[in-house]
This record gives sequence, structure tokens and C-alpha cells, in this order.
Amino acid sequence: MFKRFLLFITVLVFAAGYALAEEDRADSVIDMLGSPEATVRREGLRQLAAMRDTETVPLIIDLLEDSEAVIRSEAVDALGSMRSRDAVEPLIGVLDDPDRSVRINAVVALGFIRDRRAVPAIIERLRDDGNVGVRISAAQVLGLLGDPLAVEPLTEALEKADDSRIRAQAARSLGRLGAEESASAIAGRASDSDENLNVRIYSAETLGDFRTGESERVLKNLINEENMELAVAAAASLGKHGITDGLGIALEGMESENIDVRRRAIAALGDIRDKTTAVEEAVKKAFQDSDPRIRNRAKFVARILNIEIPEEDR
Repeated sequence: MFKRFLLFITVLVFAAGYALAEEDRADSVIDMLGSPEATVRREGLRQLAAMRDTETVPLIIDLLEDSEAVIRSEAVDALGSMRSRDAVEPLIGVLDDPDRSVRINAVVALGFIRDRRAVPAIIERLRDDGNVGVRISAAQVLGLLGDPLAVEPLTEALEKADDSRIRAQAARSLGRLGAEESASAIAGRASDSDENLNVRIYSAETLGDFRTGESERVLKNLINEENMELAVAAAASLGKHGITDGLGIALEGMESENIDVRRRAIAALGDIRDKTTAVEEAVKKAFQDSDPRIRNRAKFVARILNIEIPEEDR
């Protein structure tokens, strides 16, 4: 009994000592945040973020007004990683920060938190921000937030944005939103031979999410495109519609020397889901591909199509 009592006292003493040490550490970090030296404040922020304690959120929010952009940026990152809804309004305010990196990080952080209160402000960044990186990030995050309010501005960006990277991301986000009302605009980008190739490819991918007559007509034309990556992307989207017209181009893509084409081609075989002898041979050959992502995708497709995977390739 006496030994148990001693053990109990020892645990209490240890716990009290640990609590005091943590309290001292917290006080030390708070002192660092008030330092006139930016490097010290930055280290204090990092220690504060490492605690991952919701009680530290107000202290990190205060750092959104730090004079140093790098500290404001890291404070934004910390709030995003903590997914604190208390930080949503302060982060929305940061979207007007003069530093583009801080604005980009604020958009991304709001995407992590997934609070739709941020949607109107992010739409404003998509439309009006003077930095392309901010607008690309805004287009991406609007797709993640899943608010129908974003459909119109994303469609507008797809059709009118002056940078092809913004148009490409707008196409992908519209697909993520399931915005079938934008299918015609996306089909227009995919079929426009003067459009940037990446925009056409992403638009063709997105059309796989919309089973409209126009989508299918455009995709059937695209499988005849000279560019194999675009043609294979269209074949995969047709496969999602239950149409196997692109099987031949997907098999041809499997023989390409271009890794990106082969990656799309093996994925397309999984989308088309037509287990012919030629498909089975192509999938088994992909088990030996030089690219590990293609090998892994081949195993996934093999399971979908019920193709036996050799023991040495499992």
C-alpha cells in the first residue's frame, strides 16, 4: 500500500512539473512573438504552430498583421493547417494583403478549412486579383469548396481569362462542382483548335462528368485529334459515358514513348472497361512499365477488369 502511495505522489509531482514546464514554455513563446527581431518572432510562431492547440489561434491571428510578409504568410499556413473556423474571417481579410504569396496562402488556407463563408471573397480574387498565381489558386479552391455560387465566375474565367492556366483550372473546378450548365462552355474550349493544349485536355477530361449530347459529339471528334494526349483524354471521358469508341486510341496510347500519354492511356482502359484480348495484353505489359505510377495504375485497372496479376508483379 505504501509503495502505491509513493508511486501516486511521484506521478502527481511529475505531472505538476510537466504542467509548469509547459506553462513556462508558453510564456517564453509569447515573449518571442513580441520581439522586435523578425527572426525571433518567426521562431515563436513556428513553436506556437507546433503546439497545434486551438487556444493559440488568437495569438496566430494577431500575426496576420505582422510587418514581415514571411511571418504573415507562415501564420496563414498555420491557421489553415489547424483548420480553425475562428480564423475564417481574419483570413478573408488577408486576401487583400499587399504581398501575393500571403494572398495565395490565404486562398489555400481557406480551402483547407472548407468554410463557404469565404466563397464571395475568393470569387473576387478570381475575377480581380492582379496576380495570376492568386487567380489560379482561387479557381482551384472554388472547386474544392463546392458552392454553386462559384459556377458563373468559373465559367466566365474559362471563357475569358487571359491566362491559359486560369482557364485550365476553371475547367477542372467546374467538373468537380458537377456544373452541367457549364458543359457547353467546356465543350467549346475542348473543341477550339486555337486554344491552349492543356486547356483543351483538361476540358476534355471534364466532359467525362457531363453526359450531354454535345459533350459526346465533341469527345467523339477529339479522339481523332493528332495530339495523342488530347485524344486519349477524350477516349477516357467517352469511357465514363459508357461509350467504347475510344478503345483503339487508348490502346495506341499504351505504345507511346511519351510517359504522360501512357499514364492517360492506362487510366482510359480502366474507364472504358472493355476487356478484350488486346486490352488484357496491354495491361499485363504495363506491369513492366518503367514508370511506377503506370505500373500501379495497371494493377488497379487489372482489378477492375478482373485480369490476373502475376505473383511477381503484385
